[in-house]
Amino acid sequence: MPRCGICRQTVRSKDLKQIGPEGPVVCKWCREPKEIKVAETKRERKQIASIHIYEVPTRDGATDHEVVVEGNYAGLELKFTTTFDQVREFFTQKRATGQKARLKSV
Repeated sequence: MPRCGICRQTVRSKDLKQIGPEGPVVCKWCREPKEIKVAETKRERKQIASIHIYEVPTRDGATDHEVVVEGNYAGLELKFTTTFDQVREFFTQKRATGQKARLKSV
């Protein structure tokens, strides 16, 4: 029995057909388009960052807002906490001095 030019299996001669003018002689199973199955892996949603805004009282009895940013991605862990007053003070200081304001590490 003749063999397929692609899968090398023996098949009946009536199941063989040449692909193109100079292509190999292949069986009907190798000529049919194959459905490529991609591994279906359903991954659950994973939280990698969070932002929380809290109302906090200040010393003078007013209300301020505290921002807490936490994240973890590709081995990098980040936790940052600040208040709106600290941010406002930082940019006021920068504008007043005309220079870069120095950040304080927490």
